[in-house]
This record gives sequence, structure tokens and C-alpha cells, in this order.
Amino acid sequence: MKLGAHFLPEDFPVFVESVQAAERAGYERAWLVDGQMLWQDLYVYMTHALAATERIVVGSGVTNPLTRHPAVTASAHATLADLHPGRVVLGIGRGDNAVRTLGHKPVPTAELAETVPRLRAWMAGEDAAAVLYQLSDVSEIDRGAFAVGCGGGARAEERRARMTGAGLLLHGGGPTQVNPASITASANSGLSERKP
Repeated sequence: MKLGAHFLPEDFPVFVESVQAAERAGYERAWLVDGQMLWQDLYVYMTHALAATERIVVGSGVTNPLTRHPAVTASAHATLADLHPGRVVLGIGRGDNAVRTLGHKPVPTAELAETVPRLRAWMAGEDAAAVLYQLSDVSEIDRGAFAVGCGGGARAEERRARMTGAGLLLHGGGPTQVNPASITASANSGLSERKP
């Protein structure tokens, strides 16, 4: 299990200082919230967080396939992973603040389950269902790990992670809300940071 902290993409100088402080304190992950109507751009802040640190892994915590097309999400994360190998993680969920502030409902779980394999394929430069183009081939690098999360409680997040074969991103819930066997399996099998 990896210890991470969530950050809001706002107040840029404080944000950069906070991510650097998290790295110095031993945090392994810096997750950035994606909410285009409430905060500044996720990818601009991810880029600066990666440039201002040396080892902390930075990721979307979480984005969604409704307000950000999966091909765009894959391209952004693959580009960052190319520039910062082994330090980018893609967290995706059904959508909450980014979706609701536009008056939409979160993406159905079945659609999310279809999106994760497509993201993996695009980020690996492979063909995926309904793909009109392929991301450019970027050498043998770690194109980022995957985690699935966002709302609905820990049990719902655990179910989505199992459905998609992605890791489990927990925030806000205590460990008693999650199946302990799932946590053990996640920690032992690398599920919490599975590569595409």
C-alpha cells in the first residue's frame, strides 16, 4: 500500500511548496483533484508538481471519462510519463465535482469498466476498440499505473477496481470499510499500482 496526499490545483506557490513538503515527509503519491469548474487545470499542475520534485509519483485523483475524453486523458498521462518515467499514475472514476458542476450524472460503472482497458491500450500505443488513431510509440517506459476510485463509498470503489482490473484508490474512508482481503491482495500483487 502506498501513502499519498490529495492536493487541489489552486494557489500555485502554496501547491508547489506543499507537494515538495509531502515528498520530504516521505509521501509516495501526490494526487490532484480534477474539477474544471472549481479549480485550475489538473495537467498544468501535475506538470509543475513533477518538475518541482524528484521521486514522488503524481497522478490524477481522479479524472473521469465524461468531461475528459479517454484518448485525451491517455495522451496527457503518457506524455507526462515519457517526461517523468515511473512517476505518473492515472486515477479515474465515474466523476463527481467535475461532472456534477456541469449538471451531469456520474458515468455508469459499466462505462467506466469499458474505459480502463481502452486507456491502458492507448497509453501502451496499442489499438483499442473504437480507436481512430494510435498514440505515438514512446520507448519502453512505465506509462503510468492505474487506480480506480471516486465516490460511492469504499465498497463501491472496491467493486469498480475489481471490475476494471485496476488498483484501488481510497480517500475519505477508513480501512474498516474495505474488505481486508482486498487490501492484502492489492499490496501483495501490485494491484494498487498495476502497469498497463
